[in-house]
Amino acid sequence: MDELVTLEEADGGSDILLVVPKATVLQNQLDESQQERNDLMQLKLQLEGQVAELRSRVQQLDTALVTARQEHAELTEQYKGLSRSHGELTEERDILSRQQGDHVARILELEDDIQTISEKVLTKEVELDRVRDAVKALTREQEKLLGQLKEVQADKEQNEAELQMTQQENHRLNVELQEAKGRQEEQSAQAQRLKDKLAQMKDTLGQAQQRVAELEPLKEQLRGAQELAASSQQKAALLGEELASAAGARDRTIAELHRSRLEVAEVTGRLAELSLHLKEEKCQWSKERAGLLQSVEAEKDKILKLSAEILRLEKAVQEERTQNQVFKAELAREKDSSLVQLSESKRELTELRSALRVLQKEKEQLQVEKQELLEYMRKLEARLEKVADEKWNEDAATEDEETTAGLSCPVPLTDSEDESPEDMRLPPYGLCERGDPSSSPAGPREASRLVVISQPAPIAPHLSGPAEDSSSDSEAEDEKSVLMAAVQSGGEEANLLLPELGSAFYDMAR
Repeated sequence: MDELVTLEEADGGSDILLVVPKATVLQNQLDESQQERNDLMQLKLQLEGQVAELRSRVQQLDTALVTARQEHAELTEQYKGLSRSHGELTEERDILSRQQGDHVARILELEDDIQTISEKVLTKEVELDRVRDAVKALTREQEKLLGQLKEVQADKEQNEAELQMTQQENHRLNVELQEAKGRQEEQSAQAQRLKDKLAQMKDTLGQAQQRVAELEPLKEQLRGAQELAASSQQKAALLGEELASAAGARDRTIAELHRSRLEVAEVTGRLAELSLHLKEEKCQWSKERAGLLQSVEAEKDKILKLSAEILRLEKAVQEERTQNQVFKAELAREKDSSLVQLSESKRELTELRSALRVLQKEKEQLQVEKQELLEYMRKLEARLEKVADEKWNEDAATEDEETTAGLSCPVPLTDSEDESPEDMRLPPYGLCERGDPSSSPAGPREASRLVVISQPAPIAPHLSGPAEDSSSDSEAEDEKSVLMAAVQSGGEEANLLLPELGSAFYDMAR
């Protein structure tokens, strides 16, 4: 009766008591335990394959993490370099803006200077036109004076012609006088009677000599006449007798001589007046000529000075224009270069802003992923604790049953169980495949998708022990600490450790 076991079985709502042998019941329990053991071994093999795959993936993710960190460091350095270059470009832009302001002020100043110089040039041109008009007026006046001078020269030539005519007339009179002297020689007999009249003639000749002294060309002729008169006086004694016979001729000769003296006196007076007028005209003309020459020289000097001043001003204006063109060209080049630099700085600033926005978006995404990872870790810890509790309960119940069965009927171990008791235990792992955090594991089939944090209880009763439990707990704690460190280290490591939360890093790692 000790080997029989009473079983209650509900069949159709009626309670049935079955009496079966205890060995049969234990054999059935042993078969179930063996089946469960086989299932767990298959699960162990599957989990080992998954662990190997996960380890390879972890290595790949570690490599990708190192690469991503390097790229992140490079991007950080590039961002810092771009920030520095942006600051430098901003400073250069400010410097260029100040230089542009200075250049604009310089251009305005140069334009004012050019306007002032243009006004001065216009003033000088007006003065030059006025000087030119004055020169033209002086030229016309000079031409007028030259015309007057030509008229004076024509009058002088006319006076000289009249003087020549007078000299010719005097020569004719001298010839007639010589003829008269010849006749007087012929009539020497009449010379005695003419002595008194000769004395009068001497007086008259003296007066005539005084008048003739003014006429230098006639002095020699008058001297000749005086000599002839002296010779006639010497011959008067010889011609005394002839004078009587030549009385009538003498009267005619005296009359002709008197007429000739009157004509000579008239010609002498006219010649003196003409000479005086000519001298006055010469003095006045020389004075006017000297004044005109001085004024012309002064005007020429002034014109030369004005021409030199105009040339200097034109040269200065040309230099200012050239310098202004150079400044304008330099300003255009600087403006173009500043515009190019400004456009480049704007483009770089836009790129920096885009990169900054991308980095901000990535940072926000990393923050969101970090929050999701933390939430997932909390849910995973809750699930793992729940699964561990259930597993421990199941293992404890199984251990109790096997202990009871082992006391009643010890079961021999298989060759695989005798090889290594440690192989009967599942090693702890810290990673899992994606699963529904709200669902709980219902059996060994579903437990294949989970990562076992705690060491499950051994199947055989004689394989359990406190040392193994402590080692499994320490390994579970190590896996848990590694996972928590990955969560605390940042969103990138969490994404690399959990590819389902960081698909971008997982794709980059592949």
